[in-house]
Amino acid sequence: MSLINDMLRDLETRRSDEIKRQNLQGEIRPLPAVPQRSLVVPLLTTVVLIVLLAAVAYWWFMPSPARPTMAAVVVTTTTMMTTAATTTTTLAETAPATTSTIRLVTTTTLPVTTTTTLPMQVKPVSPAPSEKLAKAVPVTPSTREEKPKVIEPLPSAVVVEKPVKPSAVGKTKGEPAANIEVKTAAHTPRERAEADYRSAQTMLSGGRSAEAVDALRSALKHDLEYTPARQLLIRELLEQRRIDETMAVLSEGLEHQPRQTAWAMSLARLQVEKNDLAAAERTLARFAVHAAGNAEYAGFHAHVHYRLGHFREAVVLYQNAARLATGEGRWWFGLGVALEGDGRNPEARDAFRQALATGTLNAELSALAMQRIR
Repeated sequence: MSLINDMLRDLETRRSDEIKRQNLQGEIRPLPAVPQRSLVVPLLTTVVLIVLLAAVAYWWFMPSPARPTMAAVVVTTTTMMTTAATTTTTLAETAPATTSTIRLVTTTTLPVTTTTTLPMQVKPVSPAPSEKLAKAVPVTPSTREEKPKVIEPLPSAVVVEKPVKPSAVGKTKGEPAANIEVKTAAHTPRERAEADYRSAQTMLSGGRSAEAVDALRSALKHDLEYTPARQLLIRELLEQRRIDETMAVLSEGLEHQPRQTAWAMSLARLQVEKNDLAAAERTLARFAVHAAGNAEYAGFHAHVHYRLGHFREAVVLYQNAARLATGEGRWWFGLGVALEGDGRNPEARDAFRQALATGTLNAELSALAMQRIR
């Protein structure tokens, strides 16, 4: 009995354990599946941030003329973020629930978005027309100010004149335009004087001497010390026998260029022709300091003194001329005449002999010298 009782108890015990075990299993519920976090959103966010930083850096270091506006960068970035959000929503709705499939779609879609959107949206803004005229200073990270270089003016300006003909009024656009004459405008007085001088030469070659004289006068108005124009004007006025005008041009030139001793001699000769010997002597005396080594100047000055009856002054000047040009017989002959006028006949005969010895006297002066020696 005891053995049977023991078996019964053992069975009862096992039964109760089985019942408890079954009840415990009934209380066990499977835990809800932990949703796996998708990697699409973090990856897209990271890529958008990287693209945004790259766009800002590209805009910052780009040279000013080709730099896009900040608004274009913001619009581009906004478009990219919208495209990324749309892609994420589409992936969440259409892709299967498996992690491996989502990763596959992400890796095949993201490169297309990042590589095709940025170049299509970010476009350099063309510079303003005024910026094409100046070179912009490269912008460093420490400054954003643009400092255009000042454009210096060109050496010469071009004036375009378009003559309008009465018959050309009302023509259609398809008809050829009128002839355009381009003239170069000189800036400095010397350039304007040179331009007038060249015009005068052209006029003279065409036989328009009166117009050439006007052009030469215009050149001297621009530049009083432009010697070629004054020389040519003096020559033209002398050829036209406009003596008074020539003397005025010579006097004006000597006021500004006193070293032009040839002009002083020309002016004095014209004054001698007008029988104004005193004015001729004053002219020669005034500019004699600039002709210290000029034998021709000294000899002509001596001749004017001799005609005025200033024999001693003439002797001094003839001696100076003969010393500067020993082989010139004219100065020795003039010295002999001046010595005779001063009453120094023996010295005068020696001067005449020296004049004949040079062999440069013409036939008339040689005959006079031979008579004075006898």
